[in-house]
Amino acid sequence: LGAAMEPEVVEAASMPASFGMEGDTVVYKYPRKVDVATGDATLSLPLDELSFASKVEARAVPRYDNSAFVMASFIAGDEPIVPGTALIFREGVLVGGTELEPIAPGAEAELAFGALESIRIRRDMPVRAGGETGILTTSNEVTEEAVITVENLGDETWPVRVLDLVPYSEQTDLEIEVSAAPEPSETDVDGKRGILAWDFTLAAGEQKTVTLGYTMSWPDGMVLR
Repeated sequence: LGAAMEPEVVEAASMPASFGMEGDTVVYKYPRKVDVATGDATLSLPLDELSFASKVEARAVPRYDNSAFVMASFIAGDEPIVPGTALIFREGVLVGGTELEPIAPGAEAELAFGALESIRIRRDMPVRAGGETGILTTSNEVTEEAVITVENLGDETWPVRVLDLVPYSEQTDLEIEVSAAPEPSETDVDGKRGILAWDFTLAAGEQKTVTLGYTMSWPDGMVLR
């Protein structure tokens, strides 16, 4: 029975399904019926194949992780992407899996495609001081500085996006001065205060450094919490 059904299963599975909507429900219809043998759990029917023009970058958040991750952002087409388990391939190699959230037609979305081993990230903190500073001062102060080093050990050029954060003040008594070299490409990323981003292209064998620091000061007699 299994051998007799095999030609029809292959033929039916190779036929594309037609996409449609029934109210708010996504429906895929195949042009002919497909028979499944009892106890056979190996039949796989593809819903559709969708292609998108995407922006690919190596994204790093060195405060939390020393790895850069390949991220692809894209705009969904006219067809919604249904939720479920997805296998992630990069250059034909399986790099992991993820649970897809539903993506509406025309919505902006992004997917992670695993760590990029050729990009090395370091975040060092050469200076950290706290308490009263100076002579004849009435202010308390905390200073922090970080040096982020990004190095490309591979043979490909990569667009890189580095994210970091600094504190921000919602009180007039707390003053915060931020210094960064080079200047960030974007501040308050995605509307989130204190999130900074640097965008640059990193050629094979190239290394770039970002220096980030801030000073918080407040009147004597007050406590920073």
